[in-house]
Amino acid sequence: ASDVYKRQEICSGIAQKNKKGKEQEQEEIVIPEEETLPEKEFNVEIGRCMLRILPIKKSEPVGDRIIHFMDAFLAHASEKDNELFASSADDEYEMQTSPETPTSRLTSSLVALMVPLLGAKDKMIRFRATQIVAHIVNTLESIDDELYHTIQQGLLKRIRDKESSVRVQAVLGLARLAGNDEEEDGNGDSSTALLEKLIEIMQNDTSADVRKNLLANLPLAPVTLPYLLERARDLDAATRRTLYSRLLPTLGDFRHLSLSMREKLLRWGLRDRDESVRKATGKLFCDRWVEDCA
Repeated sequence: ASDVYKRQEICSGIAQKNKKGKEQEQEEIVIPEEETLPEKEFNVEIGRCMLRILPIKKSEPVGDRIIHFMDAFLAHASEKDNELFASSADDEYEMQTSPETPTSRLTSSLVALMVPLLGAKDKMIRFRATQIVAHIVNTLESIDDELYHTIQQGLLKRIRDKESSVRVQAVLGLARLAGNDEEEDGNGDSSTALLEKLIEIMQNDTSADVRKNLLANLPLAPVTLPYLLERARDLDAATRRTLYSRLLPTLGDFRHLSLSMREKLLRWGLRDRDESVRKATGKLFCDRWVEDCA
């Protein structure tokens, strides 16, 4: 990832001037104000590489490896961009808006390339395009309104896809967007409407994978908590186990729950027909709830 970032840095025209002396010191970082032609060609080439993995079947690990590499590169490049641009941006300007960086332009370019493919007739292309967009969302520390709405509208069209694998990727991306909204307290009604849609999907989707991934990735908030706890009665054992092993331990002090809800969760978990759910409930009770009371 660092090697690819160095190429991106060169293509973007970012240069560091050093002055020579007994001790070599970094004088300044020269950052072009606009996208350069080599940077544009770099972004096109990255997009071309991503297009090549679209037909790769889900069972082929090479597709996932390339996407995970893209994740690592975008995360590394975003971190480096933030360091460079934070040191060069005026404090007043920085407070008003986040500066446009080579990585933000690359991200926008990839999203613009993939969103039209979310509705492709081929189920594998739909899956890979949705997977790529969802992974891009997971690498974003912040997102501008235009990109937010482009991604949201594209992924919302896939939450009713006939292929459950496509729906899983769509809800993963949307759950992250909803989580960002909760943290930033932005987009008001849009955020509430998105959460309502995702909650409805978690309650009614026929795929256990979709329900389980929403349970694990929806933001933990007062508005979502009652619906997340409902999954203790889910038809799928793995989804019920996810509630007891992953969600409830992150809840913090269990005394925030009502007495009747605590009693129901313990009774349902300890009497569950699946042994792994019973074990997860026992571990939760002994390692978390009893310890909190001690």
